Amino acid sequence: MLNHHRLFIPESLEIDQQLTLPQDKAHYIQRVLRLPEQSPVWLFNGQGGAYRATVHHQGKKVLARIHEFDPTECELGLKINVAQGLATGDKMDWVIEKAVEMGVFAFAPIAAQRSVLKLAPARMEKRVAHWQRIIEAASAQCGRNRLMRLDPPKNLEDYLRDQREQLQAPGQGLILCHQDATHDFVQAFAPPVGGWSQLHLLIGPEGGWSDEEVACALDYGARPLLFGQRVLRTETAAIALVGALRGYLHCLD
Repeated sequence: MLNHHRLFIPESLEIDQQLTLPQDKAHYIQRVLRLPEQSPVWLFNGQGGAYRATVHHQGKKVLARIHEFDPTECELGLKINVAQGLATGDKMDWVIEKAVEMGVFAFAPIAAQRSVLKLAPARMEKRVAHWQRIIEAASAQCGRNRLMRLDPPKNLEDYLRDQREQLQAPGQGLILCHQDATHDFVQAFAPPVGGWSQLHLLIGPEGGWSDEEVACALDYGARPLLFGQRVLRTETAAIALVGALRGYLHCLD
């Protein structure tokens, strides 16, 4: 499947359907990829599986005729959620893109007390839409047929409150990355009876978590984690931790 170009199409798809591709996808096929008539592509809508189709040019329009469905999935067996403190510049873009590639199930931008990035609601809405496009593009590139869920930005206390019921279910884990923690990797991720079914990783912004946020996370039962002897940058920590976690819990593809 990855030998052909993949396009995210946010609508219902089915075999024998012919659809007109959105303008941006048509431009991508005609002007960027320069695909000739009847070139094969794969379409996916983020709901699972992918559809093999061929493209047909009609002037500036591009049609796609769907021929078959491939139910192949490449999601991790363990659901990993990343709650990432808002970071400056393009760091959030990078973390979100790599989180998709690493198989993260859900991503929550956290307006931490020490986050340098402060955006008004209108600008934040645009930034969230931008992040969603990154998720779609990264999914097309890496072969995922389900989109990583992007949660609305909120502060840490609100995030934990919204997750309260889920965190109380069996197999749920809450991990707080903190440079003053005393639990090492093995201690923090020691699985409960029955193993993990879902993990929530709390990653601070450039300035780290405040004492108040640390106390809040501990009140919700977070396990504090010291991830090695070096202090990682905020844009490195989540991706490095997910990679180490996948290997440790044997959640590789």
